[in-house]
Amino acid sequence: MKLPLKWGRKSAQGFTLIEVLLATAIFSLLLVALLTMSNGTNLLTRTATRNIDASSKLRTVFDRFLVDWENAITDSETPIDVEVDADGNNQIAFLSRVDGSGGEREIAVVRYRIRSDGTTYLMERAAQGTLLSDPSRRSPSDVPFTDADFEPLATGVFRLVIQFIDKNGDFVTPTPVGLVQWKNIQSLMVSSAAFDDRANVIASAGTQWPNVFPSDDFQSWEQKVRTLNFSGIPDESAKGVMIRQQIFSIE
Repeated sequence: MKLPLKWGRKSAQGFTLIEVLLATAIFSLLLVALLTMSNGTNLLTRTATRNIDASSKLRTVFDRFLVDWENAITDSETPIDVEVDADGNNQIAFLSRVDGSGGEREIAVVRYRIRSDGTTYLMERAAQGTLLSDPSRRSPSDVPFTDADFEPLATGVFRLVIQFIDKNGDFVTPTPVGLVQWKNIQSLMVSSAAFDDRANVIASAGTQWPNVFPSDDFQSWEQKVRTLNFSGIPDESAKGVMIRQQIFSIE
Protein backbone atom coordinates (compact mmCIF):
# COMPACT_ATOMS: atom_id res chain seq x y z
CA MET A 1 0.00 0.00 0.00
CA LYS A 2 1.40 3.39 -1.01
CA LEU A 3 1.25 6.31 1.37
CA PRO A 4 0.22 9.68 -0.08
CA LEU A 5 2.93 12.29 -0.52
CA LYS A 6 2.77 15.22 1.89
CA TRP A 7 3.71 18.46 0.13
CA GLY A 8 5.06 21.47 2.02
CA ARG A 9 7.25 19.44 4.43
CA LYS A 10 10.95 18.70 4.06
CA SER A 11 12.07 15.14 4.30
CA ALA A 12 13.72 14.27 7.54
CA GLN A 13 16.66 13.00 5.50
CA GLY A 14 18.15 16.59 4.90
CA PHE A 15 18.49 19.25 2.18
CA THR A 16 17.94 18.62 -1.49
CA LEU A 17 20.82 18.76 -4.00
CA ILE A 18 19.58 22.07 -5.40
CA GLU A 19 19.56 23.65 -1.94
CA VAL A 20 23.10 22.45 -1.24
CA LEU A 21 24.38 23.84 -4.57
CA LEU A 22 22.65 27.16 -4.00
CA ALA A 23 24.10 27.51 -0.49
CA THR A 24 27.58 26.63 -1.78
CA ALA A 25 27.32 29.25 -4.52
CA ILE A 26 26.25 31.95 -2.05
CA PHE A 27 29.04 31.03 0.35
CA SER A 28 31.60 31.15 -2.50
CA LEU A 29 30.44 34.62 -3.55
CA LEU A 30 30.68 35.89 0.02
CA LEU A 31 34.17 34.41 0.41
CA VAL A 32 35.38 36.04 -2.82
CA ALA A 33 33.97 39.40 -1.70
CA LEU A 34 35.67 39.14 1.69
CA LEU A 35 39.02 38.20 0.13
CA THR A 36 38.77 41.07 -2.35
CA MET A 37 38.06 43.54 0.45
CA SER A 38 40.94 42.13 2.50
CA ASN A 39 43.40 42.36 -0.40
CA GLY A 40 42.29 45.92 -1.14
CA THR A 41 42.73 46.93 2.47
CA ASN A 42 46.17 45.33 2.63
CA LEU A 43 47.19 47.12 -0.58
CA LEU A 44 46.04 50.48 0.76
CA THR A 45 47.86 49.82 4.02
CA ARG A 46 51.11 48.92 2.25
CA THR A 47 50.88 51.99 0.01
CA ALA A 48 50.14 54.26 2.97
CA THR A 49 53.08 52.80 4.89
CA ARG A 50 55.40 53.40 1.94
CA ASN A 51 54.18 56.98 1.58
CA ILE A 52 54.80 57.60 5.27
CA ASP A 53 58.34 56.25 4.87
CA ALA A 54 59.18 58.57 1.97
CA SER A 55 57.41 61.54 3.56
CA SER A 56 59.33 61.14 6.82
CA LYS A 57 62.61 61.39 4.90
CA LEU A 58 61.55 64.69 3.34
CA ARG A 59 60.28 65.97 6.69
CA THR A 60 63.70 65.28 8.25
CA VAL A 61 65.40 67.34 5.54
CA PHE A 62 62.96 70.27 5.62
CA ASP A 63 62.91 70.46 9.41
CA ARG A 64 66.70 70.67 9.56
CA PHE A 65 66.80 73.21 6.73
CA LEU A 66 64.25 75.38 8.53
CA VAL A 67 66.49 75.62 11.61
CA ASP A 68 69.45 76.73 9.50
CA TRP A 69 67.34 79.13 7.46
CA GLU A 70 65.76 80.83 10.47
CA ASN A 71 69.27 81.54 11.77
CA ALA A 72 70.67 82.67 8.43
CA ILE A 73 72.75 85.83 8.20
CA THR A 74 70.99 87.94 5.61
CA ASP A 75 73.14 91.06 5.33
CA SER A 76 74.30 92.36 1.96
CA GLU A 77 77.84 91.00 2.37
CA THR A 78 76.89 87.33 2.80
CA PRO A 79 75.28 85.99 -0.40
CA ILE A 80 73.69 82.61 -0.97
CA ASP A 81 75.76 80.20 -3.03
CA VAL A 82 73.79 77.97 -5.43
CA GLU A 83 75.30 75.35 -7.70
CA VAL A 84 73.83 72.93 -10.22
CA ASP A 85 75.31 69.43 -10.27
CA ALA A 86 75.68 67.27 -13.35
CA ASP A 87 72.47 65.36 -12.58
CA GLY A 88 70.46 68.58 -12.38
CA ASN A 89 70.25 68.72 -8.60
CA ASN A 90 71.12 71.90 -6.76
CA GLN A 91 73.50 72.56 -3.92
CA ILE A 92 72.88 75.51 -1.66
CA ALA A 93 75.12 77.16 0.94
CA PHE A 94 74.69 80.16 3.21
CA LEU A 95 75.94 81.56 6.52
CA SER A 96 73.93 80.73 9.62
CA ARG A 97 74.24 81.22 13.36
CA VAL A 98 74.41 77.50 14.11
CA ASP A 99 77.15 75.22 15.37
CA GLY A 100 79.77 74.19 12.84
CA SER A 101 82.76 71.90 12.76
CA GLY A 102 86.27 73.18 13.36
CA GLY A 103 87.69 75.42 16.03
CA GLU A 104 85.79 78.56 15.04
CA ARG A 105 82.13 78.24 15.97
CA GLU A 106 80.78 81.79 16.01
CA ILE A 107 78.82 81.06 12.83
CA ALA A 108 78.83 78.33 10.20
CA VAL A 109 78.67 78.02 6.46
CA VAL A 110 75.90 75.48 5.90
CA ARG A 111 75.74 73.47 2.69
CA TYR A 112 73.13 70.98 1.43
CA ARG A 113 73.60 68.53 -1.41
CA ILE A 114 72.47 65.17 -2.76
CA ARG A 115 75.19 62.58 -3.06
CA SER A 116 74.79 59.52 -5.29
CA ASP A 117 76.91 56.68 -6.58
CA GLY A 118 74.34 55.86 -9.28
CA THR A 119 72.58 53.31 -7.08
CA THR A 120 71.95 54.99 -3.74
CA TYR A 121 70.86 58.56 -3.06
CA LEU A 122 71.56 60.52 0.10
CA MET A 123 70.73 64.04 1.23
CA GLU A 124 73.71 65.45 3.11
CA ARG A 125 74.41 68.54 5.20
CA ALA A 126 77.70 70.14 6.20
CA ALA A 127 78.40 73.03 8.57
CA GLN A 128 81.88 74.58 8.63
CA GLY A 129 82.58 76.87 11.57
CA THR A 130 83.94 80.32 10.77
CA LEU A 131 84.13 83.85 12.18
CA LEU A 132 81.78 86.59 11.12
CA SER A 133 84.65 89.05 11.39
CA ASP A 134 86.80 87.16 8.87
CA PRO A 135 86.46 89.11 5.58
CA SER A 136 87.96 86.26 3.57
CA ARG A 137 85.14 83.91 4.54
CA ARG A 138 82.05 86.09 4.21
CA SER A 139 80.89 84.30 1.06
CA PRO A 140 79.88 80.61 1.21
CA SER A 141 81.90 79.97 -1.92
CA ASP A 142 85.06 80.98 -0.04
CA VAL A 143 84.74 78.02 2.35
CA PRO A 144 85.94 74.70 0.90
CA PHE A 145 84.18 71.44 1.72
CA THR A 146 85.31 67.84 1.41
CA ASP A 147 83.19 64.68 1.42
CA ALA A 148 84.27 64.04 5.01
CA ASP A 149 82.62 67.32 6.10
CA PHE A 150 79.12 66.11 5.22
CA GLU A 151 76.76 64.19 7.46
CA PRO A 152 73.82 62.11 6.19
CA LEU A 153 70.33 63.49 6.69
CA ALA A 154 68.10 61.05 4.81
CA THR A 155 68.53 58.21 2.35
CA GLY A 156 66.36 57.96 -0.74
CA VAL A 157 66.16 61.73 -1.34
CA PHE A 158 67.00 62.01 -5.02
CA ARG A 159 65.89 65.47 -6.16
CA LEU A 160 66.66 68.97 -4.85
CA VAL A 161 65.65 72.11 -6.72
CA ILE A 162 66.28 75.63 -5.42
CA GLN A 163 64.37 78.61 -6.78
CA PHE A 164 64.01 82.17 -5.58
CA ILE A 165 61.18 84.65 -5.59
CA ASP A 166 62.53 88.13 -6.24
CA LYS A 167 61.22 91.46 -4.97
CA ASN A 168 58.78 91.64 -7.90
CA GLY A 169 57.28 88.25 -7.05
CA ASP A 170 58.87 86.52 -10.05
CA PHE A 171 60.49 83.09 -9.90
CA VAL A 172 64.23 83.01 -10.46
CA THR A 173 66.05 79.78 -11.31
CA PRO A 174 69.74 79.86 -10.39
CA THR A 175 72.43 79.78 -13.04
CA PRO A 176 74.79 76.75 -13.06
CA VAL A 177 77.05 78.48 -10.55
CA GLY A 178 76.12 81.73 -8.92
CA LEU A 179 75.85 83.89 -5.85
CA VAL A 180 72.45 85.30 -5.02
CA GLN A 181 72.26 88.49 -3.00
CA TRP A 182 69.82 88.52 -0.11
CA LYS A 183 68.70 92.05 -0.94
CA ASN A 184 67.38 90.90 -4.32
CA ILE A 185 65.02 88.20 -3.07
CA GLN A 186 62.02 87.93 -0.75
CA SER A 187 61.84 84.16 -0.30
CA LEU A 188 63.35 80.82 -1.22
CA MET A 189 61.41 77.89 -2.67
CA VAL A 190 62.74 74.37 -2.12
CA SER A 191 61.38 71.36 -4.01
CA SER A 192 62.50 67.84 -3.21
CA ALA A 193 61.57 64.22 -3.93
CA ALA A 194 62.27 60.95 -2.15
CA PHE A 195 61.48 57.27 -2.54
CA ASP A 196 60.86 54.64 0.13
CA ASP A 197 63.37 51.83 0.61
CA ARG A 198 61.37 49.34 -1.46
CA ALA A 199 61.11 51.55 -4.54
CA ASN A 200 64.82 51.48 -5.29
CA VAL A 201 64.94 47.70 -4.86
CA ILE A 202 62.14 47.18 -7.40
CA ALA A 203 63.59 49.62 -9.92
CA SER A 204 66.18 48.47 -12.41
CA ALA A 205 69.80 48.60 -11.36
CA GLY A 206 71.38 51.92 -12.21
CA THR A 207 68.07 53.78 -12.53
CA GLN A 208 68.78 57.49 -12.84
CA TRP A 209 66.20 58.73 -10.37
CA PRO A 210 66.79 62.48 -10.92
CA ASN A 211 65.58 61.93 -14.51
CA VAL A 212 62.16 61.04 -13.12
CA PHE A 213 61.63 64.79 -12.64
CA PRO A 214 63.89 66.39 -15.27
CA SER A 215 62.04 69.71 -15.10
CA ASP A 216 62.16 72.26 -12.29
CA ASP A 217 58.37 72.67 -12.66
CA PHE A 218 56.78 71.28 -9.49
CA GLN A 219 53.36 71.05 -11.14
CA SER A 220 54.75 68.53 -13.59
CA TRP A 221 56.05 66.53 -10.61
CA GLU A 222 52.57 66.50 -9.09
CA GLN A 223 51.07 65.29 -12.36
CA LYS A 224 53.51 62.41 -12.56
CA VAL A 225 52.89 61.37 -8.96
CA ARG A 226 49.11 61.39 -9.49
CA THR A 227 49.26 59.32 -12.69
CA LEU A 228 52.35 57.22 -11.88
CA ASN A 229 53.62 58.30 -15.28
CA PHE A 230 57.31 57.77 -14.63
CA SER A 231 59.32 56.91 -17.71
CA GLY A 232 61.52 53.86 -17.10
CA ILE A 233 60.26 53.35 -13.53
CA PRO A 234 57.94 50.42 -12.65
CA ASP A 235 54.59 51.38 -11.18
CA GLU A 236 55.43 49.61 -7.91
CA SER A 237 58.49 51.83 -7.58
CA ALA A 238 56.51 54.93 -8.50
CA LYS A 239 54.03 54.23 -5.70
CA GLY A 240 56.83 54.77 -3.19
CA VAL A 241 57.74 58.28 -4.42
CA MET A 242 56.72 61.38 -2.48
CA ILE A 243 57.39 65.05 -3.26
CA ARG A 244 57.36 68.22 -1.21
CA GLN A 245 57.70 71.93 -1.88
CA GLN A 246 58.06 74.65 0.72
CA ILE A 247 58.60 78.40 0.63
CA PHE A 248 61.01 79.89 3.18
CA SER A 249 60.52 83.60 3.71
CA ILE A 250 63.21 86.09 4.57
CA GLU A 251 62.35 87.93 7.74
